[in-house]
Amino acid sequence: MRENQKGGDICRRKATEVKLKYGRGKQIMYQKIFGNKWFTIISRILVGAILALGSILKLPDIKMNSVHVVYEYGILPIEPIDFAAIFGYILPFAELAVGLALILGVLTRLVAFGGGMLG
Repeated sequence: MRENQKGGDICRRKATEVKLKYGRGKQIMYQKIFGNKWFTIISRILVGAILALGSILKLPDIKMNSVHVVYEYGILPIEPIDFAAIFGYILPFAELAVGLALILGVLTRLVAFGGGMLG
């Protein structure tokens, strides 16, 4: 029983040291900025608009703007199946879908994760 009290005292002391070292003001500032729903909504719409616009600009000449870029990375195999070309043709449409979903606010966490996996 006495050991648990000692451990609890150490934890409280450490928490107090952290608050004194970094200050409560920074914590409150981060909560005000990132806890604000308007900040997250505007950020989500801005990222979605950038993704959607980027993908729309790739669509007119998809082979030059997307497929060749994927080839240049040299990560995806070309033989026996040309995965680089397949991914290059799918990428702009996936970016457009992610961008529109972020703008509309549909499944935002899942879409944000999927969009992160694209890049």
